[in-house]
Amino acid sequence: MFPFYLNMDKKLSVVIFAMIILLPAVFADLSKIEIFTMGEEFGAGNNITLKVSLLDENSNPINKQIFVVFEDSIKNQITKDIQTNEFVEVSLGENTLGGMWKIIAEEEEGEKATTIFSIKEKEMVNFELNEDILKITNTGNTFYNEKIQVAIGDTIGEKTIELNIGESAELRLIAPNGVYNVKVSDGKTTGAWGEVSLTGGAIGILNKKTNGGSLITSISPENVNAGAYSFTKSSSFLYIFVFCVISTTILLAIERHYRKKLNN
Repeated sequence: MFPFYLNMDKKLSVVIFAMIILLPAVFADLSKIEIFTMGEEFGAGNNITLKVSLLDENSNPINKQIFVVFEDSIKNQITKDIQTNEFVEVSLGENTLGGMWKIIAEEEEGEKATTIFSIKEKEMVNFELNEDILKITNTGNTFYNEKIQVAIGDTIGEKTIELNIGESAELRLIAPNGVYNVKVSDGKTTGAWGEVSLTGGAIGILNKKTNGGSLITSISPENVNAGAYSFTKSSSFLYIFVFCVISTTILLAIERHYRKKLNN
């Protein structure tokens, strides 16, 4: 019987020892970290209101500063240092990428929590006109791909603009020498300027990078304003006049040739 009790004591000792070893891990599992947000969607440029709840094994709050990571859909990260167990407001910036975001909070002991929220997409541009250069800047928080309309006087042209967040494009406006009212719009944002001096042989929009390269937008004579129309009209008369002179010269030459033949 004695060996049996001895074996039992050994087994009991092993169990007690294992419990002592595993006890901290059990209590560690009882402590927890959670993230709460005041809403699941936030407007572009608005602060994100959240709380990181950190409790010990007895559900008592652990108040401390911890790092929280905000990660967008393309893995860009913004790190903020916030206080646990209280609601705080965090700014991610005006042009923060729209779409789904993830919040990751991790405590020093390894406890980790994540949650998902979204930022509304805002497609927006800014129009600036400096002399004859129209600058278009994507000031929104998503890729910009829109058709803009440019009115030079009474003439309206269109151009599709594609810009990444924060990117700009520059266009050169041309028209027959004169002063014009200029208006630009994409249906949401509009820019307007008066008494803009422009030069050029036709009304149109050029890429500034081409330094006066190929015409992108050209308007037919029946749709242009009076100044441009008179320019085009006078050019047409000149071409017709030259054509008539050449045609008459050719006909006279042919007539003389046949007369000589008949006389011979």
